[in-house]
Amino acid sequence: MNKELIELSDAIHAQSELVDKLSSNLETVDEADEAFAKLQKMQKQYNLKKQKDAGVQEPRNPQPMNTPEDSVEVKFANAARRGFKNEYTGLQESSNEDGGYLVPREIDVRIRKYREAEFNLGQLVTNKTTRFSSGEYTYQKKSKVQGFVKVPENGKIPVEAAPKYERKSYKIDKYAGIIPATAEEINDSASNVTSLLIERLGKMSRATSNNMVLTAFADGKKDTSTDTVKYEVVSSKNCDGLTKLVNITLGSAYNAKAKIITNDYGKQILCEMKDANGRPLLQPDPTQPTRQIIAAGALLIEVVTVPKEIMPNVNDNAKNYAPLVVGDLEAAFTIFDRQQMTITASNSAVAGDLNAFENDLTLFKATERECICVTDPDAYVYAHFDTEIK
Repeated sequence: MNKELIELSDAIHAQSELVDKLSSNLETVDEADEAFAKLQKMQKQYNLKKQKDAGVQEPRNPQPMNTPEDSVEVKFANAARRGFKNEYTGLQESSNEDGGYLVPREIDVRIRKYREAEFNLGQLVTNKTTRFSSGEYTYQKKSKVQGFVKVPENGKIPVEAAPKYERKSYKIDKYAGIIPATAEEINDSASNVTSLLIERLGKMSRATSNNMVLTAFADGKKDTSTDTVKYEVVSSKNCDGLTKLVNITLGSAYNAKAKIITNDYGKQILCEMKDANGRPLLQPDPTQPTRQIIAAGALLIEVVTVPKEIMPNVNDNAKNYAPLVVGDLEAAFTIFDRQQMTITASNSAVAGDLNAFENDLTLFKATERECICVTDPDAYVYAHFDTEIK
């Protein structure tokens, strides 16, 4: 073997090692392709020179030689090292028509549901069923009651002020929605589509109640002259501001039955707060371990956490803060229910552009009639922590 063939053989060996090194890393597979092409040219050059030295004439129309690199096994191995990129064209899973259809895969048509945050704020307020579309309730106005005065013998007894009265009115509103479903979806689905749609309407009803209560929180503390909500601001550095909110701002007329309602952000702030002795302010209720409470003196007040997806942060002066509602919500608000949610299904009704009979649909209609009334705005305090949520 002459010197030129020896040098070319050494170069081929070095190039082969370079191909192996580049093909072992997914980041350099493109470089490996180029190195492999160069290796094939070097191998061809070596074979031609070797044939010439042996006296074999180079054919005028050379046919490609069936080298070991052309076998299916070698192609598959090389393609596997390169992530099956621009190399292997045989059976492969990534292409359906090239064999992907032959690979079994799990297909499950049962409907699964993501975990969702759920809470019903309506359970915290008073609920009354009514047969009327509107009405009024009479209340005695609040006033400071004076004691009797000391009267001497034969003295004149003064006439005391008689109590004053006021009325709280309500007016029922209608809330409704329609969900369409095709006949094929109902009849052919492996899941009970009708049951799932009715369940969704129930969630929409709960969301309606939540929106009503959240709106009432703000309406009960709105300054009518500026149409803005007035918030109390509570420090998140220590518990003094919160206990003052319970004992002074809310007062003893309501704090015996009070609850603290906040969202996930507010709960985190409460978890980080400490009492005067350095102990966590938020504690499990020893009588009901699933409840959490804080102590405001001798009062043990339940903390109710509403998911942040349902009770969002409040916006005060273009900044977001964790909300804080403290009070006796049963005394503060009343939901008047004229008609609980009624669900009607029809395959012949018309709703807007939807014609159930013509389009072979079933329309599920839900209707409920209700309203919320701010019964006693003094029974709760609408506040937020002073820590901005970013």
